[in-house]
Amino acid sequence: MNLQEPVVEFMDERNIILVDAWSIATSAGIISVLPGATSDGASTPEIIWSLPGFNPFEGDTFPAAFAHDQLYAGELCPREQADQVLKELLIANGVSWERAETYWAAVREFGGNVWNTHTPESIALARKFATLTKI
Repeated sequence: MNLQEPVVEFMDERNIILVDAWSIATSAGIISVLPGATSDGASTPEIIWSLPGFNPFEGDTFPAAFAHDQLYAGELCPREQADQVLKELLIANGVSWERAETYWAAVREFGGNVWNTHTPESIALARKFATLTKI
């Protein structure tokens, strides 16, 4: 199964902005994202971007990474649930269980560094662009 990719434009070499509304159904609910939402794609070290499958804005990981970024930025659900959704969407998009587990382990280990930088203002701004509707 191939998940629908968000339509984005580059703001700079490491950040993108959504240009068309996008939504995706997950076990946490339906993530709906409006144009203007931003993302840094799959948070992989830049040194490996040239390797097949590791460009943060292409391939089988991008829709899952974009959804995960929206869940994180707006703290739309608990962090643990957002990380589980990442793994679920990776597998749904054809990523092997082993590779999905590696991504999941990395966000469990290092994602708190991002989560802990959120402020009430940054969360409110992210929530102007992304919502999670429980189903």
